[in-house]
Amino acid sequence: MQSITVPALVIYGAETVVATPELAAARVADLLPRAEVQVYPGAGHGILGRIPSAS
Repeated sequence: MQSITVPALVIYGAETVVATPELAAARVADLLPRAEVQVYPGAGHGILGRIPSAS
C-alpha cells in the first residue's frame, strides 16, 4: 500500500463488524499519507447506501 501515491478516500462505517474502524483508519493514515479517512457514525459495512450524498 505504501507505493500508492495518488490521493485516496477511505470510508468506514463506525458500526461495522468487519474491522475496527479506528484501528483501520490509523493504519491507513500510516500507510497512505495522502489518504483522507472518513468514519460515518451509525453506518455499518454496507455504508454506500447510508451516505445521503452518495445515493
